[in-house]
Amino acid sequence: MKDITVTRQVFALDELSPAARNVAIEKLRNDNYENIPSDMISEGLCGKLVALITGDDRGDVSAKNLEKLTGLTLEWSLSYCQGDGVAIYGEIYNDYATQLTWGNAVWAKLTRNSHGYHYSHRNCFTVELFDGDGDTIDDNGVMANELGDMCTTLERYGYAEIEHYTSEPYVIELLNNNDTPRIFNADGTLAPSQFWAAL
Repeated sequence: MKDITVTRQVFALDELSPAARNVAIEKLRNDNYENIPSDMISEGLCGKLVALITGDDRGDVSAKNLEKLTGLTLEWSLSYCQGDGVAIYGEIYNDYATQLTWGNAVWAKLTRNSHGYHYSHRNCFTVELFDGDGDTIDDNGVMANELGDMCTTLERYGYAEIEHYTSEPYVIELLNNNDTPRIFNADGTLAPSQFWAAL
């Protein structure tokens, strides 16, 4: 048996040609997109929903705490496809959701409709309003429109977060904080990890 030593030249991002650098950046952005933890986006969306309906910005909120605080659950799909967006379900009361227009209603029920079994967006739920006796109140769709607009705001927020986590400055910052930033072949593709090296 004979041991063979293999050497390989690996490069840091700033050592690549402009064309190879573009290949490397695109690879890093795609990898980040594939590996964004869904909880990170979900908690941002839940926190934003709490802020929108209460006026109280608590930062990130877990799905469990959203339901505990508001009685609502949030579903989302943000993969740049038709039918994507954010939908809200559950029951909510006027003493907590102070940023909504309640009129004479005391609580609202947000129920999944036929669209909600296939998609997640502002048209996937139906809003019913009730007074303190449980009688239905008709507000001519005012609250449904407000909640729909909030879903659109949440969708934009979610996409902005995804864009941030996959932006060139963000992936470069991650790479620069890596102990082994010399990870690329000369053409900008990733070298096998056993050849990665520190600067």
